[in-house]
Amino acid sequence: MTRRIINFRKTGEYYRRDDEVHHQRLYDTATIANALQQLGFGVQSTHSYGEYKLSPGHAVFIARRLS
Repeated sequence: MTRRIINFRKTGEYYRRDDEVHHQRLYDTATIANALQQLGFGVQSTHSYGEYKLSPGHAVFIARRLS
């Protein structure tokens, strides 16, 4: 997925234009968790961040390096 974003921000009396291009890939939770485990991390995944619930299809990963 590619997102193109154009921003205008005021600097003094003029506006500055910024162009951004974001290339995104979508992965399922198991693929990310397995990759992190193979790199030596203990992994937990969740669909919230504290009290904040994520949108469907989004996840948070908590990964800690195993010694």
